[in-house]
Amino acid sequence: YTGLNPPVGDPFDIDYVAHEMGHQFGGSHTFNGTLGSCSGGNRNGPTAFEPGSGVTIMAYAGICGSDNIASNSIDHFHNGSLDEMTPYIVSGGANFCAEKDTTDNTAPLVDAGPSGHVIPISTPFELTGSATDMEGDALTYCWEQVDVGPGGNFNNPVGGAPLFRSFSPTSDSTRVFPRISAIVNNTSSLAEVLPFYARNLTFRLTARDNHGFGGGVDWDTRTLEVSDQAGPFEVLSQNDPTTWEAGSFQQVEWDVANTDEAPVNATMMNIFLSMDGGFTYPILLADSLENNGTALVFIPDTLQGDQFRVKVKAVGNVFFDINNRNITITPATEPGFALGTSDDSQLACGEQPLTYEVLLQPRLGFEGEITLTTAGLPEGVIAEIESPVVAPAQFAVTLSNLEGLASGFYPFQLIAGSGDMADTLDLMIELYANSPGQVTLLSPVEGEPEVSTLPTLNWAADPDAATYRIEVALDPGFTDIFFAEEGLTETSYDVPAELPDSSLIFWRVRGSNPGCGTGPYSERFFETEVILCQVFTTDSLPFSMTAPDPIVISTIMVDEDIIIRDVNILGLNGF
Repeated sequence: YTGLNPPVGDPFDIDYVAHEMGHQFGGSHTFNGTLGSCSGGNRNGPTAFEPGSGVTIMAYAGICGSDNIASNSIDHFHNGSLDEMTPYIVSGGANFCAEKDTTDNTAPLVDAGPSGHVIPISTPFELTGSATDMEGDALTYCWEQVDVGPGGNFNNPVGGAPLFRSFSPTSDSTRVFPRISAIVNNTSSLAEVLPFYARNLTFRLTARDNHGFGGGVDWDTRTLEVSDQAGPFEVLSQNDPTTWEAGSFQQVEWDVANTDEAPVNATMMNIFLSMDGGFTYPILLADSLENNGTALVFIPDTLQGDQFRVKVKAVGNVFFDINNRNITITPATEPGFALGTSDDSQLACGEQPLTYEVLLQPRLGFEGEITLTTAGLPEGVIAEIESPVVAPAQFAVTLSNLEGLASGFYPFQLIAGSGDMADTLDLMIELYANSPGQVTLLSPVEGEPEVSTLPTLNWAADPDAATYRIEVALDPGFTDIFFAEEGLTETSYDVPAELPDSSLIFWRVRGSNPGCGTGPYSERFFETEVILCQVFTTDSLPFSMTAPDPIVISTIMVDEDIIIRDVNILGLNGF
């Protein structure tokens, strides 16, 4: 029995009448929830395509307790229902009793796009398909997941359970997972859970031509694989209030999160700009950039406003992310030019020459020659630059004659000038004169006895070392390493775990720098303190304690030259 009082409106027509008609055409329930009316034998595992109560006609929207994802159904059949009912209509029971008529319509042809993409966990993605229709009808599209798995809470899927609810068909053949409004507002979307573990995903794109007196429908399938070896892929920059100037270069940064490696293999990225707060992205800022986590982009000189967002999307894949906050772009006020580089700091070892790749872009129609000079270079360093140039241009700044400079950081400026207009780019030389030498170990000294089991190890700074590696071992060959740590920037190290007492401890340190490599180890050993447990007694025991003076002193003589760390008194008894 099913019904509604009063039997009027969409809740009755869709949730009850259309639902029961769906059963008559062989359609089963499509919800995956297990609470309320979704419990018992109402759930049909092979067609449980919808999270929670579901929301399409053959689901149980509004009657499944905390599994509800909507109060009422929306007015379309899930693709899983269409796939189940079509054989019943075409070749099953309905085919033998129906009155059949021809229409002047043909169904659309759908292409859901290529399958096989591997995407990272916990990362938004978007699917785009297409369809053609012989009659030229206005098509509507609906992307739906058709995976099934264990029933349960839609917020905690396991196995192949469905992650994404269905939405009403629209004229857009692209669906963003989760809804773009949730991504823009940094919130979650009900019954849209990004995959957070390795699994497969199966989607279908359904196209309806909505043709009067006999509409046509078609669908196509697309599959994805989710890898837990990559992700989440995230835009890291512009997540706090940010202001850019139109006609300037800006840096965009993201967490690659292993997406450039197998099995995802997304080696290139496109960067887009939104003008409406992140809902659409009509401006391509950069295309086919290396997926290395950073990119230099030029902001078009005609933009201004406070509703801009950046989107970084994989080339040849479907995953992406956007920054979390709107960006303000102030207008360019006069013609000019802008300098930019994707790497403002270059690394050198010794006299090795350095090269900076620089971009120059005109702003607001600037034309004319631009002179390039440097300022602040260390004495004797020579800069080679092609000058003058005409924007837009890409050119190199090459530095030579670096020999004789000590290891260190040397800032300088590249200046572009034309008449009374100028732009300055700050650059950095990170120079290491040599590979690190052998580090001088300070303490404990060689062979030092009675060293604490929690010592501080000290060594002298090496001017050519950027970081140090320390190893502590229980054997001189350093095969039995007690602990090791890389990337130390200080010259002292507190041992993080207690060393064994009464033991020979071997330790070594080496320096390294990113320009010239690593230096040799310096090795040393010491002996940790001897810890013995000895028993000392007194001849003054036993004794009695009587009122009114309950205090009695008993002395134990320890006449050895030792350091007492702990005292335990055993066998105290009273009555």
